[in-house]
Amino acid sequence: MNKILSIRTTRLFIAVFLAMSCCFMNSCKGNIEKETKVKIIPDKHVELILEFTHEDILKELANYSKLENDSIISLFEQALSNTNLENNNFVEEFYMNYLNLGGNPISLFAKNVDYLKGSSFVTQDEAIDLIKREIYINLEDNCKIIRTRLERIGIEGFEINNTEKLGRIQIKMPMVDDLDRVIRLLQSKGNLEFYETYKYHEVVDSLKNLSNYAISISNDTTKSLMTMLGNINDKFYCEVGHVLVSDTAAVNKIINNKIAKEFLPYNLKLHWICSSTGHQDQQSNSITLIAIKTDIDYSPCLTGEVITYAEPYEYKEGGFLVKMFMNNEGAKRWSRITEENIGLPIAIVIDDQVYSYPKISEKFDAGVCEISGIPTAEKAADLANIIESGHMRGRPAIVSKKVINN
Repeated sequence: MNKILSIRTTRLFIAVFLAMSCCFMNSCKGNIEKETKVKIIPDKHVELILEFTHEDILKELANYSKLENDSIISLFEQALSNTNLENNNFVEEFYMNYLNLGGNPISLFAKNVDYLKGSSFVTQDEAIDLIKREIYINLEDNCKIIRTRLERIGIEGFEINNTEKLGRIQIKMPMVDDLDRVIRLLQSKGNLEFYETYKYHEVVDSLKNLSNYAISISNDTTKSLMTMLGNINDKFYCEVGHVLVSDTAAVNKIINNKIAKEFLPYNLKLHWICSSTGHQDQQSNSITLIAIKTDIDYSPCLTGEVITYAEPYEYKEGGFLVKMFMNNEGAKRWSRITEENIGLPIAIVIDDQVYSYPKISEKFDAGVCEISGIPTAEKAADLANIIESGHMRGRPAIVSKKVINN
């Protein structure tokens, strides 16, 4: 199976080589950005209603996807089910529901609400106001990200307006030749994360135990987890499965079950490679599953917050890549991460899908990394757009879409 998107971490070469390389890359970059912009269709415009649901707003603020404590998750779900999420008072209602169930809402939201961190002296009303303030800031930032993505893809003369319902926005823009592409851009969170990885031999026994347990409760031996994961040739690499597309739902049901935590390492996350970019194995119709290793607090070793900008490029020999440039803090951390993981894969994950997972060959000090192997210029341009514009807090749903004659 061909390796998908890989990082190329290279040292700075001699000045002549750099000058030639930069000249070629900058030329290709300019062409890609120009050629992949959408085309405006005259005499028509589009009205979109996007909604960051109240449920998603609360989950983003609570870092719900990273919660590992079952009792906290249970309290959150109970409080959420008791909250009327259709009105704009959902924050106050959820806060009181969570508190009345015995939870600590200040602790729940403290990681993402600055003034709640380490604070035990705020009143209930103050805490609710701080949470609401953070939500307004997040939604405002989301609008800025949407504006950046639309501008970078070549759309001008658009309007973004808030509606009466908190989290719901209206976009009025010219009609374009590929509206579905624009919608995909607007619905991508763009949550970029870098992770260390487990080797197959380090987790295979845990996976076997989980597989045996799943068989014992289902009495179905024809489709065990290990059977669906298939044969792995490299026991010292981070691939733990090559799964038929038709079996992915069954695998997800097992590995995402709460009981799986009892069998798998506490800091193991299993993520699929990104198949939407055309990098799944077309011959066998399978998708690869990667063993991600989180830090002790279940976080990545680096996030997209350190990326200052991202650009698409074309290889001389064909194919496309996205080059990402880090700030000073990111470059320092990237240098340390690559030094500590020489000979090991580092996974680049966007919105819980793995875009790249190569072995690191050497320490890299320049604060630059790449996602390569991208099949088309359009996909490279859109990926660079998503990465550079930043991480939206929530994935908006498309409530309505109207194409109107001017």
